[in-house]
Amino acid sequence: MRQYLKSSLEFFSIFLALFISYHELKEVIPSDPIIILEIEKIKTPHDMPAYLLTGAISDQDYLLESVRLTPYSENIVKRATFKYEHYTKEVSLKEIKSAKPYTYLVSRELLQKKYGEDNSFSFEFLDEERFTFYFQFEGVETDKTKFECRVRSVDHKNIPCEVREVGYLSLFRGIPWYFLAVLVGILLIVIIEVIDIFFKRGGKKTRRSKKNKLIPDQD
Repeated sequence: MRQYLKSSLEFFSIFLALFISYHELKEVIPSDPIIILEIEKIKTPHDMPAYLLTGAISDQDYLLESVRLTPYSENIVKRATFKYEHYTKEVSLKEIKSAKPYTYLVSRELLQKKYGEDNSFSFEFLDEERFTFYFQFEGVETDKTKFECRVRSVDHKNIPCEVREVGYLSLFRGIPWYFLAVLVGILLIVIIEVIDIFFKRGGKKTRRSKKNKLIPDQD
């Protein structure tokens, strides 16, 4: 009976993991147009704060025309670069001084003309190849720098863009829901096995104690 119950629980665990993983990923993946960048402060000397902004997720594939990033900081930007896995080199962002505060730009035109890159400036849905932005500032930072992003596609549409703290979105990047469900299912089965072993040991101890009580005192 215990073996039948354990097998039933393991089967139910796999089914539950599949169900939850599928619906959780549907909630995690945006349904409305959006591109999300995750921001992370890098360990650097105190007087040279630096940030890394990485493309995390979008609702679909986008062929981009430009990405603009505006840092809100009292410190001067010492270095602002862009890296994309499809390209072989890191490029410097173009500073737009006419904008207040200063805004930094990377565009398809910039990559084509200045750096001789092709026109595949794209943000791919749930793909591991992501573009990253690196910002380094001068001086001691009093408040954590905040960023604002603006994205424009080749068909002249503005795509909503958000900069968020590094979280669970990056963990789901490139992981299909069914593979995640297998991992969760295995974890639940391990937990069930551990509980079963615990109860088996508890049952053996109870049987031993009962046998000991039945043995008469030799004295």
